Amino acid sequence: MTSSTQLSESLNNALKGHLKSDLDLIRFLKRVDHVVQDKREKEIQAEFESIKKQPRIGMSAPMLLQASMIYTPAIFEVFQAEYEKHLAAYTVGSNGTNEFVIAIGALRGTLTVEEERKVIVNAADQMVSCSCRLFERIGILCRHALKGLDLVNIKILPERYILKRWTRDARSGIIQDKHGRDIVENPNLDAAIRYKNLCKMFISLASRAADFEDSYLLVEEALHNVSKQVEEKIKGTPNIDAEKSGAEQTFSLPEQYAHVVGLKKKEKQKGGSKRKKSWIDKLTKKRRKNQTRKKRASMCDLKNVEVLYLNHKHMNQFIVLMKF
Repeated sequence: MTSSTQLSESLNNALKGHLKSDLDLIRFLKRVDHVVQDKREKEIQAEFESIKKQPRIGMSAPMLLQASMIYTPAIFEVFQAEYEKHLAAYTVGSNGTNEFVIAIGALRGTLTVEEERKVIVNAADQMVSCSCRLFERIGILCRHALKGLDLVNIKILPERYILKRWTRDARSGIIQDKHGRDIVENPNLDAAIRYKNLCKMFISLASRAADFEDSYLLVEEALHNVSKQVEEKIKGTPNIDAEKSGAEQTFSLPEQYAHVVGLKKKEKQKGGSKRKKSWIDKLTKKRRKNQTRKKRASMCDLKNVEVLYLNHKHMNQFIVLMKF
């Protein structure tokens, strides 16, 4: 799970590129709005990519096929890595019913057993718990728990262990505040949605009324009347943009805060001030290193082949010259 400290550090990290020490309150709030808008756009892009691209599945196991359709591509890769490692799991001990001691086998010259963990499985309720507490920390079942489910012939991931935050449908649904009111995901889209709905109705009405002159005249007269009513309604409604601009021009701090120029400059701390990397950052970094190492190794192999080929070619030419 993501703690409140990690969320705060993530937001602070995103705001660093938008903040300056001489910003006033109005400009500060505008920068925060830009940061939120950027995050929304990135979420939409990530959601589009997850729909367009299907993850690579290493084997056609029922649980992996199920997870590939539910989880986002990034989370599925993490789950698939745990699933692959559960194939090397051993049952070291058991009480004969629902408690197991499970370890992971590793080949280092000889086969060794590592990472012994206690796993408790309830087949009737499809519940499993592991002493490594991976699910409690990040919300994904560990290799030991997956082995425990396999021992009691549970081949499908139980619904209770699929967190909505890691699924493709994480953004769907309605969220309410503490007062029971629906939270609008993006207030800037309200006008665009209303415009889209009106266009659909007007296009349908125009295509129908254009075929008959009487209907056309009726719609034309009604639109003139509605246009006048809309203009009167707009004139009677306060202009939000004008209020914002007026607030920017007339805004002033109280006298007791008049000496405050902007944001307080943060003193530089000695030593590292970087936030602690999350588990998914570490996993991504490790995979990039492995890919870079493999590319370098393949390039070295190609160079060695070229050198051997050239040496062999020169040797053949030398032997031909010696014969002459």
